[in-house]
Amino acid sequence: MTHPLFLLKANPVGRPRCRSRAHDEGRQPAGQDLAWPQAVATESKVPNWLEDIASGAGGTAAPTMRAMTIVAIALLLAWPLYNVVLAVFGWRRPRPRQPEHTTGLHFWIVIPALHEQKATLLESVLALDSAEYPVRALVVDRDVDALNAAYRVIKHTAVEQGIERRTVIGVLDGRPEPGLIREVARYFGGRNVGAVQCHVRIHSPITLLAFLQDLEFAVVGDSSQRMRDVLGSVELGENGQFVRLDALARLGDRPWTASLEHRLYQAGMSIRYATDAVISQDAPPVRFRKWAPAAISGALVAVTLLTGTYVWLAALLVPGLIWGLVHRARFGGQSWRRTLVASVLYPIYLGRRRRSPSRVTNVVPSAQPRLLPWAGGNPGLSARRP
Repeated sequence: MTHPLFLLKANPVGRPRCRSRAHDEGRQPAGQDLAWPQAVATESKVPNWLEDIASGAGGTAAPTMRAMTIVAIALLLAWPLYNVVLAVFGWRRPRPRQPEHTTGLHFWIVIPALHEQKATLLESVLALDSAEYPVRALVVDRDVDALNAAYRVIKHTAVEQGIERRTVIGVLDGRPEPGLIREVARYFGGRNVGAVQCHVRIHSPITLLAFLQDLEFAVVGDSSQRMRDVLGSVELGENGQFVRLDALARLGDRPWTASLEHRLYQAGMSIRYATDAVISQDAPPVRFRKWAPAAISGALVAVTLLTGTYVWLAALLVPGLIWGLVHRARFGGQSWRRTLVASVLYPIYLGRRRRSPSRVTNVVPSAQPRLLPWAGGNPGLSARRP
């Protein structure tokens, strides 16, 4: 169907009229006794600048408007194309370098958990302990600078034992899968590797909102981190990060800040992404933006004028459908109907959700962490009293 833009031509008074070959030749169409109408009764709803672009009029303004239209369409298509490229990286598997050079590592796991979660998380973390990679746990309150307070305690203990160069500190606020420590240790064999980020998923995504969050964490975030692993710019998340103690020692007495990853890069160290080291966390609370619906509505109206309904609708829905298929192919566990619904709602979820404040904050807690021997007297395990 031809766009109505090319069926209308404005007369000198600004009212559109329809023309035909018979009218242009000065004769009345056959079979009609009525006078040929000079103008239609309705006003044109097409913007004047769009008519100028179509007719080639408008002087120097027409090329400018044409360039703006091309840029708008390019930006519109960039969103689905970016997601397609990102989905391709989702099938690339990062590989550790020199995984055999990881013997003798000692792991400390810091758990910033609430009171009702301490026992469950502590038990799952201490189950990772092994003779090859000893694991010790330290539970702290979710308070600002709790990680820095834990760092100072761990550093003091490691220096006393003479293992500060073989100590790794991890931050886990979820349920680690078996083999997580072994998988993380393989990446620390590479030269100048100062930190490793794990793959984070949502635990038991039963509700539709939890499934949308798992779609964001498990496939979109995972694919983004895999691409960053290739580019050498892996991000450290709030959960599932492991950092060498000697790397933190280079950053002063308060190494954990919002810019930890940037400071590690500036110090000449690299960060790797361990996609097979999986930790599942509870769905974080989501706060929705109030201004997002108005912004989305305005953008859709503008895009509709530029490109037409089917183009913007496809550009809006294609990324969600891509990630729904990737999630279904890689993890399964969800019906096709549920996957389709989540895929359609995914762009709306992205437009309206706002991340909740950081769970791990940065103020010194009132009570310093204390180490107590774990049951059984195992020197490789210790924890703070819940």
